[in-house]
Amino acid sequence: MRAAIIPMLLLLASSNASSGPNKTVSYLMNEPLTMFEWGLYKVKDEIFSIEFEDLDLTFRNLAGVEYDWEGNRINLSLTIYPEYAFFKKVGGKKICKLALQKVKSRFGYGVEAKYRELFGINTYFEHKGFTNKSKPESLAEDLENITKIMINVYSSESNRPMFKKMATCSSMLLEDDVYFLEEADL
Repeated sequence: MRAAIIPMLLLLASSNASSGPNKTVSYLMNEPLTMFEWGLYKVKDEIFSIEFEDLDLTFRNLAGVEYDWEGNRINLSLTIYPEYAFFKKVGGKKICKLALQKVKSRFGYGVEAKYRELFGINTYFEHKGFTNKSKPESLAEDLENITKIMINVYSSESNRPMFKKMATCSSMLLEDDVYFLEEADL
């Protein structure tokens, strides 16, 4: 019996000695998360949560957020999949523009500047519960000016994959202009 207990104790002792995070996990645990990275994550989460009741979608939308270092631009992208009958009835450009307006309004488009400070895109990049004294006064305006939104509309006659890109539109967050990628480019 004693002979069986000693190997078991050695086995338990050796397994505990090697527990804990490995080198990769330790590295990731020691990497800081910036307010900018956290803000990008929260913006993506917000885009994904937008409901498009009026667009008759077949599939959940796909959202993406990235920062373009060279262009100093925050790019928000959304892909939507409307029902084919709805797409034929309304048209890709109109669906694209409606989705674009909905996303833009979620981040402050159409709202006075004093209210955008409270509800705009900047709120995803700020501390909650306290104010950092080194926060730039122009934070809201700076983020608004570098944010671009792109919508892709995909559809298929069967309302199932394989979907085809039917329209693409984009706009800067606070601009009224909407730019469409020509169908020949799709």
